[in-house]
This record gives sequence, structure tokens and C-alpha cells, in this order.
Amino acid sequence: MPGERETVSIGDMTYYKHPIHWYPDGNVIYLVEDTAINVFQSIITRRSRVLKEMMHIETSELWFRLEDLLRDFTFLLDVIMPQTCTKPRISTDNEWRSLIGLIQIAQRYEVDDVAARAAKVLEEMLPTVQHPDQNTNVYDDPESAVDVISFARRCHLPQFLRPAFYALATQEWADYPLEPNPLTRLSSKDMMRVQQGRIKLQSEVISMAFGRWENCNGQRCHDTCTKEGGCWGGWGDGFWPKEDDVARWKNLQWHPLDELKKREEMPQHRHVCTSCRDEFVAANKQMRVDLIDKLATFFNLGDDEAAIHGGA
Repeated sequence: MPGERETVSIGDMTYYKHPIHWYPDGNVIYLVEDTAINVFQSIITRRSRVLKEMMHIETSELWFRLEDLLRDFTFLLDVIMPQTCTKPRISTDNEWRSLIGLIQIAQRYEVDDVAARAAKVLEEMLPTVQHPDQNTNVYDDPESAVDVISFARRCHLPQFLRPAFYALATQEWADYPLEPNPLTRLSSKDMMRVQQGRIKLQSEVISMAFGRWENCNGQRCHDTCTKEGGCWGGWGDGFWPKEDDVARWKNLQWHPLDELKKREEMPQHRHVCTSCRDEFVAANKQMRVDLIDKLATFFNLGDDEAAIHGGA
């Protein structure tokens, strides 16, 4: 029948032939989940010391069962096989979870160049310590941040840790009544790190922002305008209606990088003069830069960077 998958019997079992990585002239077979993969020993052993050593195991058949996910092992083969066999797929078009799987399996089989290349691509897709506010939508749910923390620790990639901790520390957890709670998958140290970071972050935001004229919670105190007659920025409606003050202040405390970014991009308002608008944008931009610089103090990894596997 059209579209029916080919099968092959190996041992006492029947497996589906992989639609791409079953080469008729291949000379080593890997059994992954319900699928048989037939590839070239010379290519595999040249790229992976671990798989090469597996060949030394005495066996009457040249086939091996692997306890990997099929999608991860296939992705690894997509990358290491010559382009005449299949097209490599490391690109920013890949979903970030697929790249995490690729990095993990590449490290397991010591295909170091693939792991390094995939990590570089992943740095463009997830927030990092260098760019903590890029692509933050990946952390719209706490489970994704927990997954990244677990992955980063397993694979020794600390550049992804602090932004993921920031995401958890700024989550309003009641909005995500997940069972079981994904936070319970963190180590006790990391659970404490989220809680402590949350307190430190909010304390710093209050310290830096409370005295600003736009953050006086219903008592606008803007009196620095040099324009003759002043402007309305600190009294009536400034950049937002006065009744929104409490909501904007709350958002600044809970989601400071997002809120400050929005404030940087606010257009000129008819109630605020140009000089006050420029001062407002510059001050909020500087606050955002300062908070990013302080992520290391909010989420200190100094006690476990030497053992980044993330023990208790």
C-alpha cells in the first residue's frame, strides 16, 4: 500500500526501516525504539569514540540496541552523515527542544563538534547571560524554564541558567496550576535560588525605581521639568492614565525587564514634553541595563559552578 513503511526482521523482532537512514549497503544496524537504522561503520566510528568502542563488543550480529529517543538519534545522524546521504539540519528553524535533545545525545556519544555547533545555535533561540531578554516567550510557562535548567546542568552550559532562574522568579505561579508542579523537579538549592532571587530582584527594583516620578503610585511627583510652565508628565495623564499607576508599578516589580523595555519604546505623549520624554526613556533604559548586569548577584551560582550537574 502507498505510504506503508518497510519492515525488517532482526533477531526475533520486526522493526520499521528508517525512511532516510536505512542504506542498503550499510554495515552496522542500530535499533532505536521500533525502528532499525542501517548506516556505515566507517562514518560512525570516525565521528564517535563511544560508538566505535561499542563495535569491539563481541557479538555474532553487527547490530546494537540503543536506549535513546529515536528523534534525537535521527537528528544526530542527520547532522553527521555526508550531504550526499542526507541534508544536515542545524539551523535556527529548528525548535529549541529538538536542539536540546541533539546536544544531549551528541555529548553522550562524544560528537563534540556537533554539540558545540548546536549550542551556538541554541544561544540564538533561548535567553542567555549575554542576552537575557531575547526570545523570552519560550518561558511563558514555568515547565520550560525548569527543563532548560535541568538541561543546562546536565550538559555543562551555564550560560542558560540565570535567565531561566529569572523567568521562574518572575512567574506569577498561581496562573499556572500545573500538577505535578514543575518546580518540584528542581534541586533544593535551585528551589531556594528561585525564591531568594525573587526577593533580591524585587528589592532592587523598588530601590531603583520608587523615587522615579512615574512610579509614585497615585501621587505623581514630577517637578524636574525645565520647560516654562512645566508639562503634565507628573500630574494628570503622563505616559499612561493615572488610574493605571498601580498596575504599571506591579508589572515593574513582577516583570521588570519586560516592563522597562515597554517604557523604552513608548512614543511621545501629548502631555509630556520632549525633554521629559527623553529623560524618562533614558532612565528606564539604564535601569534595565543595570538589572541585567546584576543577574549574577540575584541568582548566585558560585556555590555550585564547580559541580554544575545540580546536586542537592
